[in-house]
Amino acid sequence: MDDEVPPTRPWSPKAAVPRELTEAELSRIARQAVHQAPDPGLDRQLARMGLTDPAPSGGGLTAEPASRPAAVEPELAHLRNELRRLKAVGWGLAGIIAILVVLVIVLLAR
Repeated sequence: MDDEVPPTRPWSPKAAVPRELTEAELSRIARQAVHQAPDPGLDRQLARMGLTDPAPSGGGLTAEPASRPAAVEPELAHLRNELRRLKAVGWGLAGIIAILVVLVIVLLAR
């Protein structure tokens, strides 16, 4: 395969100031990353952080759903209450502004 490139030396603090990578270098780095063997330790860490899809177990349907709507319900209820409160504040401010506009018009009309 003519895509293969020799491994690069790791960066050392004694090296020159890091420079902008060219598109060719970024492409080479991406090809190397794709061809590397997967790291099970990294996969487990990413799964713990919730950044990967869970691995299928048993090959069939799972007993528990992929998403957990019960854990979202309290936050969703809190957000709905917050939205309701903000709407009430907005209508109150609109009413106060309307009253002030009427007062300014009345005072200017004198």
